[in-house]
Amino acid sequence: MKHIFTMQEMQECIDLSPVNRWIGLTISGMTATSITLYLPMRPDLEGNVELGVLHGGIMATIIDAAGSYAITAHYGHTNATIDLHIDYLVPVNGPCVYVTTEIVRMGRRIALMDMRVHDHEGRLVAVGRGKYSHTAPKPKQEA
Repeated sequence: MKHIFTMQEMQECIDLSPVNRWIGLTISGMTATSITLYLPMRPDLEGNVELGVLHGGIMATIIDAAGSYAITAHYGHTNATIDLHIDYLVPVNGPCVYVTTEIVRMGRRIALMDMRVHDHEGRLVAVGRGKYSHTAPKPKQEA
């Protein structure tokens, strides 16, 4: 499968989202079937300040984003999340996390994606599975 976008163009897509810019989400790799995103850890992303661990909602955000942007990299248009399931395996309190998406199945309208989150030591910390609608959006009608 060929990418529609380069890594730099994908970063520009990622940066269109104010949330992605705020949390500092960046692309760190692409292959023919996957995309990897990087998130640096900082205190305002913590869910438990006593333990210094990444907030679960931030983890969910990057897992969902990885699934979505993997489709964008291949098809060149936006998509919508239909379903997302996440298993949080261990708390994250290192300097960063990486989330990698693998395409499980790419149908005509629905894509099934698996996402795996690793900490800076390569330890698996969360897994996600998402279904995404990837039909090209219809142009807005003028009123």
